[in-house]
Amino acid sequence: MIAAILALGPGLFGIMGLGHIYVRSLAKGLVLLVVGAVLGLFTWVLIIDLFFLSPLDMGPDGAGLIGAAVLFSLIFFPLWLWQAYDAYLIAKTTQPSPDTIIPPPYY
Repeated sequence: MIAAILALGPGLFGIMGLGHIYVRSLAKGLVLLVVGAVLGLFTWVLIIDLFFLSPLDMGPDGAGLIGAAVLFSLIFFPLWLWQAYDAYLIAKTTQPSPDTIIPPPYY
């Protein structure tokens, strides 16, 4: 559960891969960290620019800005959800459940 929280929270802002690093899938976590940072930067800059900085003066470049924001969003948000789900699955399969832990012997 902690892996999914680490993947979902910061991952929304482009810091993906923390859940994978937590469950010791270091290579996948580092790749997701770099890819997520680049995609997150482009996605959030375009969304902020589109909705908050230039909603009224779009001009001739408005269609390109909307298209780029949609394109990066269609890549970023599914990747964000997938990496959180994948970190959850890895944590679930690699870490034992509380039911399988043998309690320490009583002395």
